[in-house]
Amino acid sequence: MKRGQVVWLGTEDAFYAWQGLEDKFFGMVKDAQAFGGREEEDPDEIDINFGVPKGRMGIKLLERIGNTAVVKVHGSLVAKYAWWHDYFLGHVTSYEALGDAMEIAVKAEGVNRILLDIGSGGGMVMGLDNISQRIKWARNYVQVHAHTDSAAFSAAYWIASAAQKVTASPMAEVGSIGTLLITYEMTKAAEQDGIKYHVFRAGEFKALGNPYEELSEKAAQVIQNRLEETNQFFLKHVSTQRNLLMSDRQRWAEGKTFFAEEAKTVGLIDGVLTLDDVIGSGASHNPTSDRRYGDMKISAEKLAQIAAGADPKDVLTAEELKFYQESLAEQEVEEQEGEEEGAEASEDANYDILGLNKQIGKLEAKLEMADEKLDELKGKLEAKESDMQALLVVAQAALGNLAKALGKPKEIPSSATAVVAKFNELQAEMAQRFKVGRQSAETPTEEGIESQVVSFRSK
Repeated sequence: MKRGQVVWLGTEDAFYAWQGLEDKFFGMVKDAQAFGGREEEDPDEIDINFGVPKGRMGIKLLERIGNTAVVKVHGSLVAKYAWWHDYFLGHVTSYEALGDAMEIAVKAEGVNRILLDIGSGGGMVMGLDNISQRIKWARNYVQVHAHTDSAAFSAAYWIASAAQKVTASPMAEVGSIGTLLITYEMTKAAEQDGIKYHVFRAGEFKALGNPYEELSEKAAQVIQNRLEETNQFFLKHVSTQRNLLMSDRQRWAEGKTFFAEEAKTVGLIDGVLTLDDVIGSGASHNPTSDRRYGDMKISAEKLAQIAAGADPKDVLTAEELKFYQESLAEQEVEEQEGEEEGAEASEDANYDILGLNKQIGKLEAKLEMADEKLDELKGKLEAKESDMQALLVVAQAALGNLAKALGKPKEIPSSATAVVAKFNELQAEMAQRFKVGRQSAETPTEEGIESQVVSFRSK
C-alpha cells in the first residue's frame, strides 16, 4: 500500500473499495462545492431525534425508530474518521464515528435499545478493540442487538459478536473469521524502467514487506507469524463472546462464510429474522417515532414539540389528535399486558428456583458423603504409610547387620528403594564370599561315619 501496510479483517473487495476512496481524498482539503455544490448543514443545529448538534461525526450513522436507535455499520470499516466519509455513507465507516454514535444513542432520552444494522465486508484491525469495548459499555445501559440484512464479515462480525444478540436475514452471510495482509512489490517494474531502489534499515525487522525490495523467506515468515498472532485475538474474541470452543474453530472460523441458517447451527448467530422483523419488534409507540405516525403524516416538528412538553391539542389537528390519543391508549394496553406477562414469568422463575434449590440440596448431601469417604480413605492411607515406615526401620537394621558381617562400612539409605538395592548388592557379595553347595575335602562320607560308629561301639 502506498502509505504503509494495513492488517485487514475483511474481504479484498472491502479493502480495495476503501483504498480507492482513501487514495482519492488523502490530503485533500474539504470543499463542499466539489460535491455538486450542495450546501452543508449548520453543524450547531440540534438533531430533533437525539438532541445533539448535527455536526457530531456519529449523528449521520444514526436513525431513530421509536425507542430503538439504529446504528448503521456499512461499507469498509476503518479506524479514523475523515471528513469525506459523510459523502460516502454506506461505502465507508470509521470506528471513531461508530463509537460516537453509540454514545449519542445511549445518552438519548427514551432510547432503550441499540440496533447495529450491519452490512460490511470488514475492515481494519486497528481500532476494533476500542469499538467492541464501547459496545460492551453501552450494554450496561441499553440492549444492544446486531443484525445483518446482507453481510457481516470479519471485522464487521467482530463488532456484531460484541452485542447481546446477533441475528441475520435468511439470505445474509456471516463469518469470514480470519486475518488478511496484502503487500505488493514493484522491484521488477522499476527494473524495467531503469529504476533501482536501495533500502537502508537500522533494525533487522524494520519495514519488512515494503514494495521497494524483494520479499525474503525470513521476512515473509516474520509477517506471517505476526498475522497469526493477530488472528488469535480475533478467535479469542469470538470464542468468548459467542461461547464457542477454540478447539472447534475449524467449524466456525478459518475464513469460512455461512448463510444465516448454517451460521445459527455453528453458533455465530442467535436467530434468523428479517430486518423488518427486528425493527418492528423494537419500535414502540413513542411520539417521536416517524415510522409509528407515518400514515397520519404528523410532521417531525409537531412530534418534537409534543416531546418537549407542548399540549397535543395546541399542536395537532383534530384528526391527528384522535389518532394520537388512540395510539397512547394502545400503548397503555400493551404495557399492561407486558406487566402481566412479566408477573407470569416471575412465577415460573420462582418455581424453577424451588426446583433448583432441591437439586442443590441433593448435591450437597452427596458431597458430604464423598467427604466422609475421602476421610476414611485418608485414614487407611496414613495407617499403611505408618506400617511401611516400621518395615523400613526393620529393613535398615537388617542391612546394617549384613554390612557389619561383611566388614563393610555402615551406610543406611533412607528410602525403601535404596534399601532394597543395597541389600541386593550386599547379598551378592555374601554369595560370592561363601559359596553354597561346595563339599569340603574333610567332610566325612557315609562309610566313614558308619565305620566310626562301629569302632565306637566295639570299644
